[in-house]
Amino acid sequence: MDNLRYLRKNKNLTQNELAKIINVSQQQYGKYESDISEPAKKTIIKLADFFDVSTDEILDRQKTNIKISRQDKKTLLEAIEIIKKIAK
Repeated sequence: MDNLRYLRKNKNLTQNELAKIINVSQQQYGKYESDISEPAKKTIIKLADFFDVSTDEILDRQKTNIKISRQDKKTLLEAIEIIKKIAK
């Protein structure tokens, strides 16, 4: 799961640290990132909540290659509105 690896690294977490947060072993978590195993539904929800993203993003089901958190999206939208005001 490339998105999962990206999200974890973006938070500067090791596999072991994130595994502890979601209550799985480091070995099991490593299988998620390597696409050897898919997380259980409850684990997917924990990951989505922790990273503040959709479950689709955890499962790499997004249609875009851009990976951005909800908070970053909100910040970008606010910046766009400021730019629109300045441009008037």
